[in-house]
Amino acid sequence: MKVIIAHRWSMSESKYTKVNLNKELADKIEQFIRDYPEHGYRTLGQFVEDAVRRRAEDLRIFELSPRFEHFNLDKENGIIRIRDKKYGIYADIYAIIRNGKPILWCEHDHSSSCEHVKYALSLDKVREIFRCKGWELPDV
Repeated sequence: MKVIIAHRWSMSESKYTKVNLNKELADKIEQFIRDYPEHGYRTLGQFVEDAVRRRAEDLRIFELSPRFEHFNLDKENGIIRIRDKKYGIYADIYAIIRNGKPILWCEHDHSSSCEHVKYALSLDKVREIFRCKGWELPDV
């Protein structure tokens, strides 16, 4: 059985996605909805959306996603600070020259190819630093 869950993005726009649900489970939930209307559910979709939202809150999905966040940028010194919500840390990324080539160096991971560096390279502001200095973007 497929359940369509509405995601309301704005008053004038709705988006839907399909979710597969075991038929036996869906039948039991629908029976519950009919037998216990005092819980306020009118449809299987309402029930599933509420259950998913509650589980997402338990897992802190709404506060942990997206995982990375650009916190600040010191263009003068070439320092990018990235917030990593998964680990609860701030990773400082440095734009430096190593062996004659520009790289981004993550102080937290002691790496030039970690997830923090990859995220930093996805930021327009970071790419602009490299363009302004005439540097090629590093391969990660």
